[in-house]
Amino acid sequence: MDILRKNPYVRTVFECRVHFTVEFKELFWEMYTKENMLPYEILKKLGIDYGILGERRVWGISQNLKKEYQRYGGFSGRQKSSFSDKPQASTLKQEVKELRSEVEFLRKELERLDKAITER
Repeated sequence: MDILRKNPYVRTVFECRVHFTVEFKELFWEMYTKENMLPYEILKKLGIDYGILGERRVWGISQNLKKEYQRYGGFSGRQKSSFSDKPQASTLKQEVKELRSEVEFLRKELERLDKAITER
């Protein structure tokens, strides 16, 4: 999970789910539909170790993004593209873990935005 969290295209990581950034979704979709690249090739190109995700999730990414694209006509941060083998845990401990992960993501995003503004 720590390896995935370090990738700039990964929004949040939980034990059973991975949420990717909008930028990842758009890049993946472009390479998948226009360049006819295979999902594992795209992940490798974007610096994501597809071995960590497992074969089922790797192949499921394209299907989940296809559904999201068809449903919303594109990708945004509001739609979640999650790749899970298990139902969402609703225990308090899991919720706290997920919220901590979300706070970590938002801190990194704020740092990135601050850096982008400072560089202007």
